[in-house]
Amino acid sequence: MVERVPGSCWLSVGLLILSPVLDARYRPCADCLSRRMLSNDDLLAGLVRSGFRQRCRDAWCPPGLAGALSRLVRGIEDGGDRFRRAVLSAHAVTMSLASSSLSVHRVVPYPSCVRCAGEREWATPGGTLPDDVPAIAATPPKGPAEGLWPRVLRTVGDVVDGVTGIIQRPVVVERASAGGVYVAMTRHADPSPPRFGSLRVDGGSGAVTARTGFSRQAFGSGWSEGDARARACMEALERYSCTLDDREVCLRARSDDLAERHLAPNDLMRYADDQLRHGSTGVSGDPRDPSTAPSPYDATATLDWCRAVSITGEPFLLPAGCCLRLPPGHPDHRYCMHDNNGCAAALTPQDAVVAGFLEVVERDAAAVWWYNRIPRPLVDLASFEVAEVDQMVGRQRVNGRELVVFDITADVPVSVFAAMAHRVGQPFPLLGFGAHFDPRRALEAAVLELGQAIAFEPEEASKWQGFDWRGQDHLDIGRAHDLRTRDSSRREYRPEDSADVEACAHAAAVAGLDVLVVDRSRADAAIACVKAVVPGCRGFGPRFGSGRLFEVPVSLGWVPRPRRPEELNEQSLRS
Repeated sequence: MVERVPGSCWLSVGLLILSPVLDARYRPCADCLSRRMLSNDDLLAGLVRSGFRQRCRDAWCPPGLAGALSRLVRGIEDGGDRFRRAVLSAHAVTMSLASSSLSVHRVVPYPSCVRCAGEREWATPGGTLPDDVPAIAATPPKGPAEGLWPRVLRTVGDVVDGVTGIIQRPVVVERASAGGVYVAMTRHADPSPPRFGSLRVDGGSGAVTARTGFSRQAFGSGWSEGDARARACMEALERYSCTLDDREVCLRARSDDLAERHLAPNDLMRYADDQLRHGSTGVSGDPRDPSTAPSPYDATATLDWCRAVSITGEPFLLPAGCCLRLPPGHPDHRYCMHDNNGCAAALTPQDAVVAGFLEVVERDAAAVWWYNRIPRPLVDLASFEVAEVDQMVGRQRVNGRELVVFDITADVPVSVFAAMAHRVGQPFPLLGFGAHFDPRRALEAAVLELGQAIAFEPEEASKWQGFDWRGQDHLDIGRAHDLRTRDSSRREYRPEDSADVEACAHAAAVAGLDVLVVDRSRADAAIACVKAVVPGCRGFGPRFGSGRLFEVPVSLGWVPRPRRPEELNEQSLRS
């Protein structure tokens, strides 16, 4: 018992679950329900992790608890079939103590829960992608076109719930300053919330601390509110799925002990040797800090490994810390740095692979362009005849900004564009990037991403502290030596490529690259998710190891010789 100090009062904070109310055949179980609710409530989860519940257990009976329970039961009865059916169909009925109002929430069991799903091997990261799911048709079906948001909501609607779901319902947060681009925001749940039944009191101070160490917000942009909401949902599910769950079982081994074909951490990260030697230990695991580099990998050190498969069917093992977000304190932060480059969620596995591959190509081309500071042709926006883009240009002009787009396509036969908005006196660039087999789709993607950057200009400013325009020749419009129209694009496009994994394999092979895929599809997330990895390609961060960053500009005739490391752009490209 904890003695109550005279004159003090108690605040009832917590989650009360009456279990078992139903017999064992009903799912989800109380543990899944509590984890889902804790995963969406950071304050309560922090209190639980600090041992708050154990210290107060049996110490106090909340005043009015019996009355609250009585009102809850009576409310379910008075609600008729709606609430009774909910209780019997994997839904939770919650009651607000402030208003006594009831609400119904869908609860999806955790795939790793033995009580709900039985023993199965879902928890092993990676694997092969299912090949029996048909690709999206190249031409839309007859009849009225259905928007993206209804299709996404129909697929993932069960997990869109701020109380028991995986993601919160997205809200449109900005449009006016973005020049006609809708921007939506949502937030995903903590993939590894605490469990009531397995807590230990450590005798510490009980302070509430954040566990994840990374942002759980997600954003999406579109020409309509629905498209923005849909893309925000998909980004949230992508990040949720690409985070290592504390119940997942990885292969933990030394590189020297692996018989399977595998890649070491820096084969993926592409840091220069001196960056690894002089970087920090990487214990923060924060890829948003470009000055943080991990330590050189010792092949005798143990790592977590996840399974991948190349598009050509060859199996690989990849360092999990380079492919997945690890929780703070994980030992692999010493040697691995994760970024979200190549992570993609979609309604079909094929679309997820294509989207992940296109993101890798986009960021690799952006890194080659940015760090080598190579002027590239401007794009004739009018030739693409995209009304929304033309309107965006006009609105930015009214706001005193000039919107231009550079064609930064490199050696991979995929169109890559960089959109930039700038006004006189602006201390940093506002950028958006897009890549696609279809140049028009690439243009729209770049401008939509730019609209998101404009909408959050104050937040963008914090990323560009100390930026200096001097020497940034690649951003100088006057140095652009050509005007690229849609018809003058040298990239051949076939409409069926949009949903064709083979097109990705062909495009990569043209540049001498391979595409590896880590399957991150989770049964509870209801969508396909992958991490596409193209060894040798770069992300946005300043990673100056040998390879494509130096070789591609020479092979394309952009520069006569490879840049020396000290000649590369000192300004980091921020995402």
